[in-house]
Amino acid sequence: VEGSLHIGNSYWITQKSFDETKGLQPFRPIEVIPETVGQYTELYDNATSDGICEHDIVKFEYDGEEIIGTIKYERGLYIVVNNKLPDGYIWLNDLYECDEWCNCEVIGNTHDNPELMEG
Repeated sequence: VEGSLHIGNSYWITQKSFDETKGLQPFRPIEVIPETVGQYTELYDNATSDGICEHDIVKFEYDGEEIIGTIKYERGLYIVVNNKLPDGYIWLNDLYECDEWCNCEVIGNTHDNPELMEG
């Protein structure tokens, strides 16, 4: 379904999929665009408690400056990429070690909101 987030495997179980008398009904596959599939990081957004995924665009504070960056998976770990950062990135786990003062928040993703990364 275009413009909506689906979490899980390639099959979606809904209330309509389960009938108390008949049990689990046939699964309904959801077709996705492969390049839009992002891995879940097991970390959560401060504002909404939603899970953060690869390709999400996050806003956070770093050295007193607001930074907007993209979540990417590199060398077995997740990073937030932005050229304003000293190395051009910061490890996502480092943001969560300083959770109280950096206020990481998901503001969109690279597929639905590419304009957030401009400028």
